[in-house]
Amino acid sequence: MQICLVGGTFDPPHWGHVLLAESIRADLDIPKIIFVPAFIPPHKQNEKMSTAKHRVKMLQRLVEDNPGFGIDTREIDRQGVSYTIDTVRELKKEMNVNSDDLGFLIGADNYIDLDTWKDPDALVNECTIIVAERPEVSLQQESKFADHVMFVDLPKIEISSTMIRHRIRDGKSIRYYVLPSVEAYIRDNKLYQ
Repeated sequence: MQICLVGGTFDPPHWGHVLLAESIRADLDIPKIIFVPAFIPPHKQNEKMSTAKHRVKMLQRLVEDNPGFGIDTREIDRQGVSYTIDTVRELKKEMNVNSDDLGFLIGADNYIDLDTWKDPDALVNECTIIVAERPEVSLQQESKFADHVMFVDLPKIEISSTMIRHRIRDGKSIRYYVLPSVEAYIRDNKLYQ
């Protein structure tokens, strides 16, 4: 595998994102991890999010010290609802990579809902879906995709962007939840208050 995509809203990006991305990069010997921030995730169309500009600026701070990390803003540039299958097909064509060379990392919570995604049968054939287990999600359920995905045992991180936003709203510290540069950006721009 040459490239692994990590999608999400990254509102805000946190240490869990960094640790999972670096673990998958190192453990599977993947040269490049590309974070793909969604403009509007299909399953979060009614949720309020920070602006795309803020989320990209925070991601830039997240990846700046790791040459194995990058950001692709095509979903934000495209605007509208962001569908993974569209992004995967575009990237494969642009980068001239085949399905075996392109991975897409998702959490167990997303894996359980994979059948609700746009063209999930095509997606599992267009790239290698890598499923990271999550502490709060049981993978004991049967899924028609079980034979078409790669399950990986990565560090279990009990940090979420939602938790961080709630901590900020409640006036609690987010130190060690996010990178110091991301924390400074959140503070300087008065996000999530």
